[in-house]
Amino acid sequence: MIRVAFLMNLSENWLGGVNYFRNLLCAIAELPSTQIAPVIFIGKKMNRNLLKGFPNIEIIESEIFDAWSFLWIKRKVGNKVFFEDRNLDQLLKKNKIDIVSHVGGVAGKMKTPLLGWIPDFQHRHLPQLFTDKELSGRNRTFMGLCQGCKGIILSSYNAKKDLEDFAPDLMCKVHVLQFVVQPPTSDEEFTAQQLEQIYGFEGKYIYMPNQFWKHKNHKVLLEALNILKKQKKEILVVATGSTEDYRNPEYYSGLSRFVEEHNLVKNFIVLGKIPYSHVVALAKHCKALINPSLFEGWSTTVEEAKSLGKKMILSDILVHKEQEPPGGIYFNPHNPDKLAEILWNVWVSDESDDLLKIQAKRNLKERNMNFAKAYEKIILDNLK
Repeated sequence: MIRVAFLMNLSENWLGGVNYFRNLLCAIAELPSTQIAPVIFIGKKMNRNLLKGFPNIEIIESEIFDAWSFLWIKRKVGNKVFFEDRNLDQLLKKNKIDIVSHVGGVAGKMKTPLLGWIPDFQHRHLPQLFTDKELSGRNRTFMGLCQGCKGIILSSYNAKKDLEDFAPDLMCKVHVLQFVVQPPTSDEEFTAQQLEQIYGFEGKYIYMPNQFWKHKNHKVLLEALNILKKQKKEILVVATGSTEDYRNPEYYSGLSRFVEEHNLVKNFIVLGKIPYSHVVALAKHCKALINPSLFEGWSTTVEEAKSLGKKMILSDILVHKEQEPPGGIYFNPHNPDKLAEILWNVWVSDESDDLLKIQAKRNLKERNMNFAKAYEKIILDNLK
């Protein structure tokens, strides 16, 4: 078996990353006769609850992943002095690792082959959301990955075009891996009535499960709701996700002011960070999912809709069109009038999701198998 290391520094502030790795590792675990044996490496201080729902695979803890621990500092100093990640190399060799997957940065030369991971090139499309220091830092990190890793994993062909502009001489290293979301199986199946009791809303709703980050473009949704309000058309949107955006700390408070000033309190309900099982239940019971984002690497919200068989209202950015969810309805993310029209049409429609659900259930296993096989091929290609 090929022992593949995943160096996980998971955080509650990046649940998209948690879900990404859970989906990948679950897909690998279901692949018949797989040649891959994943091994998770984490710091001793990392919250193990973040691994809930992960398959039963080997986990190795080490202080070298705990920020400001003695071994972490020793590793950082060693990297700067020798330009090699000796401590990590020794740990990987001790545990017979063949290759490291989804590396987010290269601190020094490694004897163990590395597969880099670049989720997206948002900073090149929306530079106004980043400081000059962040822009140069991302460019430096991404170039270091391209130069220091044996291969680079991207989530979309749209990102591949971005990388071609960024590092045209290194395209031979690129692998596109379009991930699939596997909704977690849970003993707790929440009904619509139970969700209403837990969260205090009532009736049908449209669901937006995005973090409250500026590029997620909640503002166009609020503007569309305000247009409908003026037309005496009342609908309900339920939103979940972290309300903190470190790059734009005033973003959520600005949205809240808009909601108050335009009397949208009963039209836009924010539940914040909630258990993922609740996220799935809200998605299952909603009238439709919405993602008005200005930019995505490969949208988890869209993949959730595809796996559950739900109607999807989404911005017409290129990656959303590449994901191509069945039943997708597109709009210009800068056009609240068009979005208002779409929202109302979906709201009053009697059209059922039954056919989408049947197709999703029928296709999910094959989609997961293709996802796992594509990843296994990337590993085998990079060990030749």
